[in-house]
Amino acid sequence: MKKMKYMIAMLLMISIGCDDDDIRGNLPLTNFSPNAEVKTDGSGDVIFKTTVSGATLVEYDFGDGTTGESLTGYTVHRYTEAGQNTYTVTITATGSDGTTLTETVVVTIDLPVTNSDFVNLLTNGDSKTWFVGVAQPSHLGLGPAREGIDGDWWYPKWYSSQAFEKCSDELSDCFCDDELTFSVDNNGEVSYVLDNKGQTFFNVGHKDVAGGTADEDYCYDYDTSGTKNVTITMVSGNVPEGETTGTQMDFSDGGFMSYYVGSSSYEVLSISEDLLYVRTYDSENPDLAWYLRFTSEAATGGGEESLETVYTNLVWSDEFDVDGAPNPVNWTYDLGAGGWGNGEAQDYTSNPENVKVEDGMLKITAIGSGDASGTKHYYDDITLVGAGGAISEVENFEGTAPVFTNFGGASSSVIDNPDTKGENTSTKVGESLKTNGAEIWGGSFFDTSTPLDLSTYSTISIKTWSPTVGAVIRLKIENQANDHNSLRLMLILRCLKHGKH
Repeated sequence: MKKMKYMIAMLLMISIGCDDDDIRGNLPLTNFSPNAEVKTDGSGDVIFKTTVSGATLVEYDFGDGTTGESLTGYTVHRYTEAGQNTYTVTITATGSDGTTLTETVVVTIDLPVTNSDFVNLLTNGDSKTWFVGVAQPSHLGLGPAREGIDGDWWYPKWYSSQAFEKCSDELSDCFCDDELTFSVDNNGEVSYVLDNKGQTFFNVGHKDVAGGTADEDYCYDYDTSGTKNVTITMVSGNVPEGETTGTQMDFSDGGFMSYYVGSSSYEVLSISEDLLYVRTYDSENPDLAWYLRFTSEAATGGGEESLETVYTNLVWSDEFDVDGAPNPVNWTYDLGAGGWGNGEAQDYTSNPENVKVEDGMLKITAIGSGDASGTKHYYDDITLVGAGGAISEVENFEGTAPVFTNFGGASSSVIDNPDTKGENTSTKVGESLKTNGAEIWGGSFFDTSTPLDLSTYSTISIKTWSPTVGAVIRLKIENQANDHNSLRLMLILRCLKHGKH
């Protein structure tokens, strides 16, 4: 009979794994074979593929002061120290009975100070001039600098400029004239010159640098002449890996890129033949991240050019001149049937307190409700049920509490049952909390103490309770050892108060 070990997940995403073969039990550790493949693309990445029979966990000490672990033995690590460096990597496999085996491998990384592909795009292999991308929306942007400030932090969440926004006002139009030239010499050294035509657009928090007095961002006379050296390094952890090239430019002697915020270090989020997109931090306020877009061609148009009116025949309007509910002839409500089917936390209503016409305006107001700290639910008695009614208990939370691993802003724990008078009278239950601002995929998982026999038991039963009517709980079963080969199951449970599912 084929038995599987799975990972169960619920909103939280509780993981349990399965093997293609029979359950391992307390098998000895054998056939320990570590392997390291150094990538030759100048990234500093090393692919580790460790195989070992009977292992439940493989841990890595990468030799550069960092560690990692893998359930499958597969992991990728990036070394960031420039030049040629050798590292001794210690690999430890742990069996289901707690025994361990340790091996070491030696890797040599030759990480160039400059990445040639990047430098060629930046300098065109010789010299290249970039211009502020004023014709593009979001050529200047602002957002939170890091996780924990205001949810997502890797894009200009708080402010994005409109095309040519700064070019028609003498307070800011110098920003639109900047030319940034990057050059590379025969030794691969990169240099930089900013031609600001005599004026630089300063953030108001840094006006003292230019001797300014304005209480807003302003163009001040400022000398940017001279050549700056550019140091190019690899960087990680500032934004999600998929949002950046992982390359940072540091300018000597206080060099900066067009808009002055006191920084000389810029992470390159993307670069192509005609677009350069960077992110930097405000030196006066480390909670602020600024974004700048540059193009390889100077923008045309914009500025003080007037908009030509082409269409003059008004075909419809609503002047909102009658107070009360919006005119039903003109307006309807899209209520979304409770979150539009994708678990949105907000509700869409037609309530007068949310939408009304008043003072010649249509006013739409978002009103907070429920627990401001987030959403929670409770669950208990995770049980497998066979075709004939036979049951196999997976977890009832009454004994030793499982160890939860949390991710994406969610957390789980075992607590005293908050309502023993309801459907569930047990002493302990599992609690899942998803705070406001958590990722939609946030959750928790734990390993079961015994494998699941899904050949005998084809149904999973779980008791759930939520203080929020209509709350959605997602239950997922995933292969622990290799999720690409696993059986996947998604159950969506809509909770009623004191509900049992």
